[in-house]
Amino acid sequence: MLLDAISEIIAALPSPAPPNYIGLEYLNQEDAPPRIVWDPKDELGRGPMKGGRMVTGSPPVPVAPFARSLRTRVCKVDVHLWAAGIVQSPPVFGADWIAVEELLQTFIQTVHATSVGFYDLVGGQWDRMKEFIRLGRVYTAFMEFRIPVADVAPTNATIAEYTLTETMG
Repeated sequence: MLLDAISEIIAALPSPAPPNYIGLEYLNQEDAPPRIVWDPKDELGRGPMKGGRMVTGSPPVPVAPFARSLRTRVCKVDVHLWAAGIVQSPPVFGADWIAVEELLQTFIQTVHATSVGFYDLVGGQWDRMKEFIRLGRVYTAFMEFRIPVADVAPTNATIAEYTLTETMG
């Protein structure tokens, strides 16, 4: 599941990790950086994944031994990385930009360590929204996560047992 993959990445971020939120509304709140805001977007369906690891949770555990992948969900997620430099005297040139670059490096390293082969950094952009310029800088990383749909029953499913009668046919 996408939320499991995101939770795994958040749990693996080095301490002290910035607060993480899911939903664009958390980026627009009047607050201060640093923070990471996950904004799930569109999805594509693809054929089954071959090889790699099919894991979920933190620490990651196999979904099922030798679970077969039926299909693959390609989940597009915009990840907003909001940071600000430390105020110093004299000011450090580009301190806000440096802080975001450091957060971006740490984020990509963590994603790579936890999502081996299951992600792609498609691109990114520096956001120029006025409300953030006075509160640091925001970089949006355009990510894709490949989530296998495994041929196993969900662990949280409740399956009722029914007895077939003649009336049920």
